Amino acid sequence: MTNLIFEWCFNHQVSPALAQDSLDAAGDHYATLPLRWENAYLAVNGRAMVAHAVTPALTDPPPQPPYGAGSALCPWSASVHLADTSDAPNVLVERTFDSAVTLDAIQAIEDAGISCLEMRGVKFIQTFFSLDRTRMLCLYKAPDAESVRSAQSEARVPYQRVWSYNELTIVS
Repeated sequence: MTNLIFEWCFNHQVSPALAQDSLDAAGDHYATLPLRWENAYLAVNGRAMVAHAVTPALTDPPPQPPYGAGSALCPWSASVHLADTSDAPNVLVERTFDSAVTLDAIQAIEDAGISCLEMRGVKFIQTFFSLDRTRMLCLYKAPDAESVRSAQSEARVPYQRVWSYNELTIVS
């Protein structure tokens, strides 16, 4: 199975129903794969969404998805790394790298700053790491996004955006 990550940036606040419409449109677009949605995370402000799907192994990169309620970046294949499943995550950290990095290199930076996370009540849960090693999404359980942002900055762990989200119940 191949893990695919889809990202949407919405020009306006969308409801969970409109977010579901975007998932449905992507599912229809990729009906030949087929996709099985695993998780979808809608930003609390309704302006961004990330979804994780699995599909049989791909030989070619997937085509550009439909725009739907917002623009979607071309999906990317990822490996999934779980640290803990006992807590439900609620904050997502987006990372991009100019050149390929290793998971071990980023993990070493994060490990060095573990006290920064612990001081703020932040717990790492899961990572989606692109197979080309230039993108990473990390899920955390935390009091709020600012706690994660502060911990990442103090530990000098690179990130582009940090946002709180609600996990969507996906309707198949």
